[in-house]
Amino acid sequence: MLSGGMDHAVCLWVCPILHQTTTRNPAPPNAIPPTTDLPERYSYPHVSTTAIHSDYVDCVDFHNDFILSKCSREGKIVLWQIHGFDSQRKYDSPSSIIQPPTTHEWKETRSAFGEGVERLMQFDIRHCEPWFMKFGLFSSPVDPSKLPHVIGPGLGTFLAMGNSNGNVYVWDLSSYEVVPTGKAEQVGRTLSDPFTLMKPHVTLTVPKLKKMIRMMAWSVWGEWLVAVGDTGLLCLWQVGKNE
Repeated sequence: MLSGGMDHAVCLWVCPILHQTTTRNPAPPNAIPPTTDLPERYSYPHVSTTAIHSDYVDCVDFHNDFILSKCSREGKIVLWQIHGFDSQRKYDSPSSIIQPPTTHEWKETRSAFGEGVERLMQFDIRHCEPWFMKFGLFSSPVDPSKLPHVIGPGLGTFLAMGNSNGNVYVWDLSSYEVVPTGKAEQVGRTLSDPFTLMKPHVTLTVPKLKKMIRMMAWSVWGEWLVAVGDTGLLCLWQVGKNE
């Protein structure tokens, strides 16, 4: 689980196993009951870093094992990674699960995985300075054969972000890949500078309406893109039909 806060930090938390107990499927000794009056409390994240952002962090999301995050006033979305982190890692026993660092000494990055963080790419989002403006991320299912007939992106990963002028920026993240060196690469050319601001592939506009767009969301299969904003604004685009 990811969280961002007003302390400029992005935190990653490894969530415990919640086991649904039945007579044929008893809970293991280490599992937390699904309902309890005494919930578990965790004070320390497994990763905490202020190395990525310099203001209030208001939107975070996973892109596979990479992280997309943004904050107010910076005018960019950052794609970055935690070195040593693998969401598919299997643990032999509860005692082998990596424990979060608990030191009270201030450090820019504290990581249970021990290898720091790395900035990979940045996406240019102009006129997005106000607090609490959220991007939307669409990722197609891993197995393409399970896709129904769709008129939207179908396959791929798409990032959308609205701004204070009623514009929506869209990037096709499928056109980028991360090579083994850990650097981000776009088809046809290498991005040698992770601080380069990548321009959107598509910019959508709301005709005759210059209102702030606060949040973006995609439908499950990517055929619809929704924007909501100030003054009760709600816009709907049908992807692939320019509507």
